[in-house]
Amino acid sequence: MIHAAIEVPLARRSGEMLIGEALRCWSRARALKTDVIPKIYGLLAISGRPMLAPALASMLALFEDWLGRPPASAGPRQLADEALLLTLLEEAAGTATPFESALCSTRAMLWEGL
Repeated sequence: MIHAAIEVPLARRSGEMLIGEALRCWSRARALKTDVIPKIYGLLAISGRPMLAPALASMLALFEDWLGRPPASAGPRQLADEALLLTLLEEAAGTATPFESALCSTRAMLWEGL
């Protein structure tokens, strides 16, 4: 059976929305000192991508380490952190660091429709 091709811009928008939502979910779970993976899993289950939860949790932990601070969970700084993460996802080109590797892996899973 041949399936219709997924429009990349639509898939990308969906991925971008998921990244922002996952970052906010992850930040809330961390602030409440609860396990982040079940929270992200629940969020992603709605979109049919729950298996991304461990990859996103790992990437977001590495993002926090890369930032040197927790990602902002509200206000203009939150929007800036989300935009920065999306830019890093878009531009990551190699596997020189664990964070770059996580960015590339997550990008591939999101954009390829896992």
